[in-house]
Amino acid sequence: MDAGKRKPYLKLFKKYIFPEKIVFPLFLLFSPIVFFSISLSFYLFSILPTLLTTNISYQAIYPATRHENNSENQKF
Repeated sequence: MDAGKRKPYLKLFKKYIFPEKIVFPLFLLFSPIVFFSISLSFYLFSILPTLLTTNISYQAIYPATRHENNSENQKF
């Protein structure tokens, strides 16, 4: 096919299908979605396994009653 016959379709595509006025609102629409998905994946793969594998919250809720440095538990 001749390249000259395909030019009007390209102009119609630029004019009606994807005008330049839509690009910036689409960027404003999708940038929070992309940021949220990146932060959610970072939370799921980095912060959440650390929170689940450490026992900091368990020690905070149930503090140790017997400790080797406790003065009541020292053997004389």
